[in-house]
Amino acid sequence: MAVDFQSTPHGEMIVTKDEDSKEIAVWHLDGRLEKKYTFKEVDDILKQSDGDIYKTLEQKYLLPVLDFSPDGKMLARGDKDGKVFVYNSDRTLHKTFQAYDGEHSTYITTVRFSPDNQMIATGSWGNEVKLWKLDGTLYKTLEGHSDSVNALDFSSDGKIIASASDDRTVKLWKLDGTLWKTLEGHRDRVSAVRFSADGRILASASDDLTVKLWNTDGTLVKTLEGHRDIVNAVRFSADGRILASASDDGTVKLWRLDRTPLTILDDHPSVVFTVRFNPDGKTIATTSGRYLSVWQSDGTLQKTKRWHYGQISTLEFSPDGELIVSAAGDRTVKLSSADGSTWLDYDPEGRLKGHGGEPEDKEVLAVSFSPDSQIFAIGDLDGKIELWNRDGTLKQTLLDHKGHKAHNATVWGLSFSPDGQILASASADRTVKLWNRDRNDSFSLKQTLSGNDSKLVGVAFSPDKQPDNQIIAAASAEGTVKLWKRDGTELKPLKGHSDVVKAVAFSPNGQLIATASYDKTVKLWKRDGTLYKTFYGHNDQVKAVTFSPDGKTLASASDDKTVFLWDWERDLDIYGLRKYTCDWMRDYLKNNLKVEKSDRKLCDGVPELKQVASQSSITPSPDASTLTPEDFRPAPQAIAEDYYTRGSEQADEKLIANYTKIIENPHFNNANKADAYINRGVIHFRQKEYNLAEDLLRLLIATEQF
Repeated sequence: MAVDFQSTPHGEMIVTKDEDSKEIAVWHLDGRLEKKYTFKEVDDILKQSDGDIYKTLEQKYLLPVLDFSPDGKMLARGDKDGKVFVYNSDRTLHKTFQAYDGEHSTYITTVRFSPDNQMIATGSWGNEVKLWKLDGTLYKTLEGHSDSVNALDFSSDGKIIASASDDRTVKLWKLDGTLWKTLEGHRDRVSAVRFSADGRILASASDDLTVKLWNTDGTLVKTLEGHRDIVNAVRFSADGRILASASDDGTVKLWRLDRTPLTILDDHPSVVFTVRFNPDGKTIATTSGRYLSVWQSDGTLQKTKRWHYGQISTLEFSPDGELIVSAAGDRTVKLSSADGSTWLDYDPEGRLKGHGGEPEDKEVLAVSFSPDSQIFAIGDLDGKIELWNRDGTLKQTLLDHKGHKAHNATVWGLSFSPDGQILASASADRTVKLWNRDRNDSFSLKQTLSGNDSKLVGVAFSPDKQPDNQIIAAASAEGTVKLWKRDGTELKPLKGHSDVVKAVAFSPNGQLIATASYDKTVKLWKRDGTLYKTFYGHNDQVKAVTFSPDGKTLASASDDKTVFLWDWERDLDIYGLRKYTCDWMRDYLKNNLKVEKSDRKLCDGVPELKQVASQSSITPSPDASTLTPEDFRPAPQAIAEDYYTRGSEQADEKLIANYTKIIENPHFNNANKADAYINRGVIHFRQKEYNLAEDLLRLLIATEQF
């Protein structure tokens, strides 16, 4: 299968070519199919292009997978007899020449144009790479592979040629034919190779089911695993942020190479409905099924507790950080202290009167505190909205001008304005209603905003202090976000998601809007409606999103049972990745006696970073079988980090036995994922495969699992 990124009238898309099905398909980056062409349809399109394909062909994005030159003016193909055919864009033959001779090595496997369209590189079942001028004159023969050459690519400046071979290597050549680097690491034949647009990164695909990313100096950056069959094609997007890999498992996978550093909270029993930061910024609350989990801001789990008897649908902290209000499918609403240690005095489980789980009670799906933390609003399945005092007493039930309940359908979202004078409610009845606070401290209907034909499932006020600057954002089931000014003036909606937008949140400074969608993505938008960034990573619907109080972290909750904490401000470019990797690897490279002398200098000249986790290192107990749960405070994960980085001084048989005892210690079960990390490290140390241990650590760092 061939794959490429191309600009189309619908934006950047992926084009795939499948020889088995004889089809070329065009896909959106979110995985939606735009259009399929049979080979015959493509052939007919080319025949109708009136000679100059590049100028007249509307579907120019089809050309790269058809082996056209970068400027679209020529087409080159090789055959099994060692001949190369070069065609003009009008499909007339430009040149034919014999590239390879010999009984078993003539089959041409790959043909590539140089970026300036002046040269052609060819590879065959033989072990030679040849460079040709367009008139068929041989320019250079590159010798060095010991088996068939399967793929070739030029760097963007045309100065470097990469070749992939059955000998399990990738070789980098200078244009004068000099072998510059040999990249070793794949465990099976290398089937494809590709440079990023800026020429800094090289991707290789292999029959070992992996894709590897390399710096052009030959160092391995990252190994991408996930395909279930051989990987036969790789391509970078134009901006270098996405890599596509095609496999015989029938899939094309998209890999985010600029993946923002993140922490994953994944010890949830089921889908995660809610994630909220405590206003003090020190803890995070998540809800999954009937359980409430409290985490430290670094991702360390503090505790998990059954909170309701039904699935928890929503939860909010009071702005002063002292209270939590939550609601669940058991038709209860509970009010407690923020740490969950105390309930309201009059009810043993903190249930609000009238929301104690009786058959006549309705499930509450939305809650919101006023900015002064003195009242909170709840909205239910039946369209009713109630206001409650923080002491758990009912303050008011909202009614419209005719004395009817607040909405005609489920209330999905509630949000107070920054001054607490307006409450916005979003409903499946396709409206957002604004409720105004009067002098008597009562709320009455001020205005109804129409979502047109869209059910509205979430709402948020921007935090601007000046009312004239405030924006109301409502998430819709049609995949858009509706925007209004506080006075009800409708603004241009946010469009970009391909499925229901379930949640919307403003950054603390009001300059960014975050949205969570059933299309498995989280998007960040500028205030003017411009899409700023899309976060990929969740494997199922994303149902909640929120910013940390300082605005530096974005949290998203998903049906894939995880919460992602995105450090969205820090783009992880390759140099940044090297800095973070070296920060973890310094001790290992310095102390491990098995590390090659040349490798000890890998991090020379790379600035040191201050890592919080490294301050949590511990000394192993002489007898790990005596450890108790307290010995694993504050973070079991720190044990794995520390053991990896302390190098060969701890890689002896006695310590290996100690590791094993820790893993087998019953108190260690389910303590985050440190046991898995340690176990994998033990295996590598036992086998004395220090190079694999090093690769594993680099992989864990690169994928932000630490």
